[in-house]
Amino acid sequence: MTHLRLLLVDDFALVRSALRRHLGTLALFSRLELTVTDFGDPREALASFQPSAFDGALLDVDLNIYVMSGVELAQALRQADPDLPIAFVTATPEALGPSELATLGDCLVLTKPWSVEGLAEFLKRLAPRE
Repeated sequence: MTHLRLLLVDDFALVRSALRRHLGTLALFSRLELTVTDFGDPREALASFQPSAFDGALLDVDLNIYVMSGVELAQALRQADPDLPIAFVTATPEALGPSELATLGDCLVLTKPWSVEGLAEFLKRLAPRE
């Protein structure tokens, strides 16, 4: 069984909880073992981040918790780990302009309310990194 480690950052506990449930169900049906480490504060997520400790990151691009946007968090994570697969969950996909996405490389953008298919696509992109 493949074990995946996912970093989840969203400022709303209810959204984090719902995403954890959906991801857990998808992992079960995909025969994956999934460990989700979630944070409500992007500063805490960044402070605890270690390169190669996660197989991917699912970030709320709408994060504007007075300190750091989701895009800024993604840029910092990619600086620490350039190969980290990232997916954004957003209610405003237009907030992710081509210039922001170009600086981040390959990212998946999921629109709120997210679809099970979108989350499944992200899990498929997460291959254990050696």
